[in-house]
Amino acid sequence: MSNTKTAKTVRIKLPETDDYGPGQWAEIRNPKKVTVGDKEDLQAAMAKAVVLENGEVKDASGAVRASENLLRRTWILAWSLTREDGSALPIPRDLTDAQIRELDLDVIAPIDDALSPVTKKVNGRNTEMSSEPQSPFQGASAD
Repeated sequence: MSNTKTAKTVRIKLPETDDYGPGQWAEIRNPKKVTVGDKEDLQAAMAKAVVLENGEVKDASGAVRASENLLRRTWILAWSLTREDGSALPIPRDLTDAQIRELDLDVIAPIDDALSPVTKKVNGRNTEMSSEPQSPFQGASAD
């Protein structure tokens, strides 16, 4: 273990949009501190979303969405976003998948960008998108 103290959270400035005025922010877990448990949870979310037929991957399209939603639910701790009536907009941990899909991409994109180190650590490789289906178990050992 390291003797250096790492910040537990990071505050991200969010852009002003038509729905959300200036000064918006999100507080996330430090994306540089990823645990083995975090990796296992994200891989399990992906694996659960893969549809198999006769032992072959039939549909893996939901795997990335499942992983991204779990990442948002786990890492976004607070934000300043409010609804039109002034009430607080719940953080993703308290939203359904359908509600997460309705979030403004202009607001979510900077958060996702800030969380990219998590994805890189979990994947342990280049995260460039490929047109080839990938198994969520790629690189996993049965030891």
